Amino acid sequence: MTLLIILISINAAFLAFLQFAYVAVTRRRLKIALLVEHLATLARNGMPIHSGLRAIARDLGGYLGTRVQRVAQGLEEGRTLGEAFDLAPRSFPPLMRSMLSLGEKSGNLMGFLEEMRRSYRRLSELPFQGLYLFLYPLLLSVGINAALAGLYAGIVPKFGSIFLQMGMNPETMMAWWPRLILANECVLVLCVWTVVFMVMGGTSSFYGVSLFRGLKRAVERSLLAVPLFGGLIRDGGIQQFAMSAGLFLRSGASLPEALGTAAEVQRNGILREQMGRVARAVSEGVGFPQALRREGIGEDFLWFVETGEASGLLDEHLLLAAAHYQTKVRIAARLASRAVLPTFVILNGLVVAGTFLLIFLPIQEVVKFTVEKAR
Repeated sequence: MTLLIILISINAAFLAFLQFAYVAVTRRRLKIALLVEHLATLARNGMPIHSGLRAIARDLGGYLGTRVQRVAQGLEEGRTLGEAFDLAPRSFPPLMRSMLSLGEKSGNLMGFLEEMRRSYRRLSELPFQGLYLFLYPLLLSVGINAALAGLYAGIVPKFGSIFLQMGMNPETMMAWWPRLILANECVLVLCVWTVVFMVMGGTSSFYGVSLFRGLKRAVERSLLAVPLFGGLIRDGGIQQFAMSAGLFLRSGASLPEALGTAAEVQRNGILREQMGRVARAVSEGVGFPQALRREGIGEDFLWFVETGEASGLLDEHLLLAAAHYQTKVRIAARLASRAVLPTFVILNGLVVAGTFLLIFLPIQEVVKFTVEKAR
């Protein structure tokens, strides 16, 4: 009974934490999307941003509203938009601050804000189906854990008593039940960790800061090595690189300057270094396609660059490449999310199969022992 109470308490704490964190993260994402929407509107209509930000701060309210007021105050004191947002680095996503600085530096702030507005609107309109996909395996794991604890506390001791009365050794059977409970708890922890990582910003370049700030370098390299997540992160990085470089070129910047500045806004440090090497190679006189081949960056992206240079419309082709990779990432992420449910159902199914064996095999042993004794 004690084990049952402990397991139920742990699992209830897991679910309560997820519910609280999910609500908090969802509210923050909607507020960030609203802020970007208002900034794009202000820039498009030529309105003063500092006075508009004060009105936005009143609409947002709470902690984020006070930080937006601080940004407005920084603008009134003569700071640039990027510097003003850097006054509260933990309150605003790193990518958002980088894109604002880049847009202001290029003189095409409205173009950058429009691209950000489209991205944030699309993300904020998602129904966050990821959590609902994980809800079934979460509840299933909790239910199986409770059932295992109940069996371990109520049924297994009776099996042990029967084995002892018949002169059989119950140790082997008893030893496997804690291992099975631990295996199911590991499935639950894996499910919770995946929810935290995927739904709450671990892979998002648009929201939040890294969940692994202390081990950022090692985690970034490890994630790029994972077959599915690594591809998503690389494609997302190329999309961001292509969009930033394309908008910067459209503003009249030179290609080396556009590439170097676009590389600086990469969130993943490994990709930032890789794209920085591309920018340095171009500044040294190497062709853009040749520099990409050296680093092995995206065959699709290479095609867009080569056709863009051949047509003399490199900026337009870079923006087309950004749209292509954005669609590619969205489709791949949807497929990955659909694979979540069957994966955890299979893991839970293995635990259930193990439970069946631990119940069926002792019964079979008792029947076999009784038959042999009757003979």
